[in-house]
Amino acid sequence: MDIPKFQGNEFQEGNIFKINPKYDFYNLYEDLEGLNVESDIYFEDVDFTFFKINFTRLKERNIKFTNCTFLKDIQLESKNKKISFSNCKLSDNDTVNISLRGKAELLEIEKCYFNNIEIKNFNTVEYLHITSALNSLSIENGNILNMSLFFQDCNLSKLTFGEVGFKRIEINGFGNTHFESFFVEAFCLTPENEKIISLEDLEDNERVDIERIFEYSFRINGFSSPDIYLLIENCPFVTISELKTDFFHMFMGSNIEHNTLRISDCDFKNGNLDSYLDKLKLHTLYLSRCSNFSCNNIEVEKVSLVNSFKGFVEFSNCIFQKLHFYDFKINHYLVLNNIFFEGEKHLGIDNSILNKVEINPSFLHQINSLYFNKSSIKGLEIYNFIGLNEEAIKSSKGFEISEKLSFYRELKSLAESSHNNYLYQQFKALEYNELLKDESQKITNLNKAILTLNKLSNNHGTNPLNALSWYLGFIIIYSLILFITFLSSGYSTETFLTFYSSNYTYLFNPFQYINSLERKDHIEDTAYIFNYAVKIWDILYNVAIGYLIYQFVASFRKFNR
Repeated sequence: MDIPKFQGNEFQEGNIFKINPKYDFYNLYEDLEGLNVESDIYFEDVDFTFFKINFTRLKERNIKFTNCTFLKDIQLESKNKKISFSNCKLSDNDTVNISLRGKAELLEIEKCYFNNIEIKNFNTVEYLHITSALNSLSIENGNILNMSLFFQDCNLSKLTFGEVGFKRIEINGFGNTHFESFFVEAFCLTPENEKIISLEDLEDNERVDIERIFEYSFRINGFSSPDIYLLIENCPFVTISELKTDFFHMFMGSNIEHNTLRISDCDFKNGNLDSYLDKLKLHTLYLSRCSNFSCNNIEVEKVSLVNSFKGFVEFSNCIFQKLHFYDFKINHYLVLNNIFFEGEKHLGIDNSILNKVEINPSFLHQINSLYFNKSSIKGLEIYNFIGLNEEAIKSSKGFEISEKLSFYRELKSLAESSHNNYLYQQFKALEYNELLKDESQKITNLNKAILTLNKLSNNHGTNPLNALSWYLGFIIIYSLILFITFLSSGYSTETFLTFYSSNYTYLFNPFQYINSLERKDHIEDTAYIFNYAVKIWDILYNVAIGYLIYQFVASFRKFNR
């Protein structure tokens, strides 16, 4: 059979050079050696026995293969705009190997009947679009700046990326696609712009393995698979959402200061995040609407728990700087086990319900900054509860008095349920002090007076030194009043000193009054004579020291169990 030779502009129609003879092309590299056209080149209905072509001389051209048949290997050398395959098929093989040397702006494979595609050993493809039903796809050894893969209603058993450098990958529209294996081993070689992998709408897959993702952002969305395994290193931004899987195990390793992991709307039966090699360090960890997920041995600058959680969530042996709850509630349990705070040591609880949250041991005493807004900690379980840093609340901005009051009341109830009377008294005192400040409570003047006296005397049963200090202060002040009264009543200083040394116990006895004291330095006079005002002062003094003695004793109730 003759081998056609194409010269000049033969077969050219307008801006398209169309090649559609019914010939067997044995060596397209030699066959088209003399082809020199300025238009795009279309191959239609061509059966290729062997395919090797050099388009490097035909720069800025679009080359399209439509309804063509290939044996197995497609070797291209190109510097063209667009290379596309549409409705093409293989003659007697399941796998097509596409080797592209050179550069192309777009490599497109659309609605082709290739069971398995291998694309390897290429330089740079700016855009790769594949929309075909496949059994497997393997892309290795090259740079793809933007990759878009769309599979629908196919049985894609294996998807592999090996040593692929890119800025952005999107995989979506899987529909009823089924995976047996999903493997990624990719290296980002392009420093520009986004660097994102996006995997979306994957359903009913037996196993997904994604390993060694380097230096770019990674987004995975809409998986449904019994087993998903991820190994990610040095990735600045990872987003995982809408996964449904029995087993989800994610290992991360990072030396990046500002890396972020977002996991949302995922239904795991057993999900786990762990460190790869050394302890994992994250800048931000965002969890929302997840179930049955645990994190172990990680350090995070900021942890955000957002919206509703259906199943069990656990953090163990972790170090946080900031922990935030936003619109949080959980149906099962959130367990915070062996959590330590460093750096800012901030805890934020905003519009959240911490019922069924377990902290073991307590870390509240580590907190330096606290925000509490429209939330409840009723049902919170804290083991080894040793209190709260009061300065964390005082120094917090935007903490309204009514919110502080509500927070202290629930802490008081928490301490009471733990049978910790000491902390109960402490939080009760904080509650009453905020009650004095909160004008919205509209307490009566009498109750305000009682609360104020309790605050001054022993801080609502928590500080006996207050009562003792006031008690000693009243003794000194009343002693000065008596001294002045003695002098104004005509008594000498010596008489006052004699009175004081003989009756000093009177000053400590709230049930003894001054008019009952006998004068022992003068035989004829059996009592001191004072004016009416001194007797009034005497009554007030006895009431005051009696109250202070009671408050001093009452303040020791905080040690009762």
